[in-house]
Amino acid sequence: MRGGRGLAAFLFRYAVHVLVPSFRPTSVFGFALLVNIIVQMWSGLMLALYYVPDPSFVMTFREEYTNEVWWFAYVHKAHVVGVDSIFVLSYFHIVKKVYIKNFVGSDLDGWVTGTYAFLVYHAVVFLGITLSSNHLGDLTLTIGANIFWSLFLFQHKSYAAVFTNKHLNVDQLTRFMVGHYVVAWYYTYLVQVHIMFIHEM
Repeated sequence: MRGGRGLAAFLFRYAVHVLVPSFRPTSVFGFALLVNIIVQMWSGLMLALYYVPDPSFVMTFREEYTNEVWWFAYVHKAHVVGVDSIFVLSYFHIVKKVYIKNFVGSDLDGWVTGTYAFLVYHAVVFLGITLSSNHLGDLTLTIGANIFWSLFLFQHKSYAAVFTNKHLNVDQLTRFMVGHYVVAWYYTYLVQVHIMFIHEM
């Protein structure tokens, strides 16, 4: 038993030393952000196993899974709360870097990759909100389609290249489900690149 605890303590100290050198107070937000991203990816993979891309059944199946699958409610809650916590921690992380004037002596690559990753996260959230298939998801999809349509000078149904129409349907949810999955993994790749530039020796 003691051997197991000793091994766990050793692994924790090693992870802290590698991910957050000397556990500097200025790195706390970045480390917390990384932990949230890992939890978010794990919970997203678990929820993807049960997702049915049909707006008529998403809410109904979610209620059934909540009652029948013992871990589903906890994982779903973790995923929903994780979206907000990543946003909050990202802003804290950025404001902290500006406050300590990190941009003065730091490598520009770290700022570029971090900013780009934060912008990509907005795309991940947009795609994820539409998958909820509630009023907010439908409204978000309509707003996105209208913005896309306006970028093409209101040409006749130019939004159909990305949005099948301005409302949720099976084809749209399937397309956005794949997009949400792919863009989320791309976001984690950008986070890894960001960490590499920030912590390079």
